[in-house]
Amino acid sequence: RRPRFFFRYALLAPRFYLDKRRVTGVAPFREHLRSESEAVSAVLGLSAAECERELEEVWLPRPDPDDPLTAWNARDELLRMIGAIVNRAPVRVMIETGVALGFSTATVLRAMHDRGEGRLYSIDLPAIQHDPDHEVGAAVPEALRGRWTLELGDSRDILGPLAREVAPVDAFLHDALQTYSAQLQDFRTVWPHLRSGGILVSDGVDNPAFVEFAREVGADPHLVLGEGHPSAIGLMRKR
Repeated sequence: RRPRFFFRYALLAPRFYLDKRRVTGVAPFREHLRSESEAVSAVLGLSAAECERELEEVWLPRPDPDDPLTAWNARDELLRMIGAIVNRAPVRVMIETGVALGFSTATVLRAMHDRGEGRLYSIDLPAIQHDPDHEVGAAVPEALRGRWTLELGDSRDILGPLAREVAPVDAFLHDALQTYSAQLQDFRTVWPHLRSGGILVSDGVDNPAFVEFAREVGADPHLVLGEGHPSAIGLMRKR
């Protein structure tokens, strides 16, 4: 029912399976593991105690266990960290790739709403496993949508032109296809448009892309391993 999205997934499939060979788990990057407050402290330049308070105060959307897309929801660790970052960086322009029901989207928009400034630009290739009439970002409250722009499609087509248009970007979240080549491409695409002091966040760090890219651009990678997840969340700050 949505041929252009279906064929885009078909084109992604070979690279997806090739990238499976790059999965290493988190063990090779253990030296970069931090707690949530330590990682947020490192990228914000605040004390761990201040960050701990910020993390505790972040508003989190609650999942509907009956929704078929609930399995795609962002984990609470990620939501807390991006909420704290948006609130304290501060973040006025943010881009994210990957939306699904929109739990990370809602968290960012709520933080922007509470601060009274900011705009979020989201890119998503709708999931083909479920009803195509299921709204992308369904978890985003109507009252928060005034600060939100959603683009449907592949980040390989949309991210570069969008980042150029809205630059300078204060924060970027990769929560889309969590493979080596997809992550590395998104990081390299958005980095030139990220302001000095801007923050890059990525979920699904279980391959070398995040740490390799940090080395490539001279940034310090900080990884948070959430409870019950085999992959880490990565944070880095542009110097």
